[in-house]
Amino acid sequence: MLARAGATSPLGKLIHPIKTNLADATYELLERRAFESGKPVAEVVRTILEVSVHGLETVQAWKAAELRAIAGDVPELSEGDRK
Repeated sequence: MLARAGATSPLGKLIHPIKTNLADATYELLERRAFESGKPVAEVVRTILEVSVHGLETVQAWKAAELRAIAGDVPELSEGDRK
């Protein structure tokens, strides 16, 4: 199995755990959001916190950079090519 290369976050290692208690209703909604997005609850909570602290545009830029790093030099599709 291959290990991840480099940092796991654009800000560096994820080394600060946060523990909190939630009401059942809140956790159930988080679980639903996680299920619908195909992500673990912890990743959804981390993304919510990052957007809250750093702003949506910054987090979108991080995700776009991650996609570019994975996809490499893939040409953009024109409107006529999308289906």
